Amino acid sequence: MNEARGPHGRDEMSSVDPVVGLIDAARFATVKFRAGYRTDAVDDFLDQIVTLVKDPMDPQRAHREAVERVQGAAFPTVTFRDGYDMQDVDVFLDEVLVPALQDAPAPPPPPVTDTPPSRPSPSAAPDAPEDPLVAHLLQARFPQASGSTVNYAADDVDLLLDEMIAALRASPDQGSGRHRARQLLEGAAMDRSTTRRDGYSAEHVDAFLMDVLARLSS
Repeated sequence: MNEARGPHGRDEMSSVDPVVGLIDAARFATVKFRAGYRTDAVDDFLDQIVTLVKDPMDPQRAHREAVERVQGAAFPTVTFRDGYDMQDVDVFLDEVLVPALQDAPAPPPPPVTDTPPSRPSPSAAPDAPEDPLVAHLLQARFPQASGSTVNYAADDVDLLLDEMIAALRASPDQGSGRHRARQLLEGAAMDRSTTRRDGYSAEHVDAFLMDVLARLSS
């Protein structure tokens, strides 16, 4: 097994809060051909925790909220593509990150200066918030296949969801992102098989994708 999870540009933030440095140093073994957590889902979640604990307005509240998010975290899994070893991730979250969040001293407040905060240039458009549908797709979880169900190949489903997430994130606005994601969903061709045991229950996948389609159309 290899170890993966590269730094996400957070080295310079480690001095702000010790939890940030802890997350930045986290490395998880990667697995394939057995269930593992989707790497992008875990990485995105940890990036959200870093952003949260850096809140200068109320660090103690931010740490409490981060503990709640970590304890309630759930990640989609992959089988035929590289994923993070689930035990590695769970141990880090439950036995390393949660205690660190509970014990870490609150970072000092930012220094007060007489210089007023700079205002953005009127011509500079603010960054668009991420489409909430991205989080919905990242949290997708389906029952594993069995011999008595009609199933889709897990890697086909995972690939479709990854392509839709990429389309939503890459588009300059929510409307165009959702249009492209809907095109991908409506053009998807996934093979159903009653004998496939390395997949997801087609009934549950279809119900989830119909819900996604309704959200894209709303």
